[in-house]
Amino acid sequence: MAADGATAAVRLLRCEDCDLLHRVRPIAEGLRARCGRCGALLFARKRDSLHRATALYLAALVLWGVANGLPFLTFELEGRKQPSLLVSGPISLYRDGLWELAAVVFLFVIAFPLLRIVSSLSVLLPLLAGRRPRWIVPLFRVVDVIHPWAMVEVFLLGVLVAALRSTRR
Repeated sequence: MAADGATAAVRLLRCEDCDLLHRVRPIAEGLRARCGRCGALLFARKRDSLHRATALYLAALVLWGVANGLPFLTFELEGRKQPSLLVSGPISLYRDGLWELAAVVFLFVIAFPLLRIVSSLSVLLPLLAGRRPRWIVPLFRVVDVIHPWAMVEVFLLGVLVAALRSTRR
């Protein structure tokens, strides 16, 4: 069988909105595939996507370092200032005997975001170099599993604010 545009590899994509399965052929850069039933975006092939994703993850790595290296909150009480780092939370919880909660906060606030950034870069850099090692697919699956857990600190902060407001009433 000839490998031309008509017989190019076809893959199945499920529409996230209506669950309809579509057979999608590779598309040219700049084009998009839309659902035939609801019109939702199935797939978009953006120009220089590997370069853009790599640049964004490198920026994320720098910002992760800044976020973990600089104080993000300063408490001031009776003229005494106490800066707080992201790692201060898990350390304080551990010192108070709440090691389970300290481990969870450490994982969600520090470890999972870093793991996601580093593993994503480990997938992108070989692809940019034109290589596709065997370990890249399992590693990308790990990245996909970590994705929802890498920003849980935003949810935890919301819960903390709600809990503090409820205790003040």
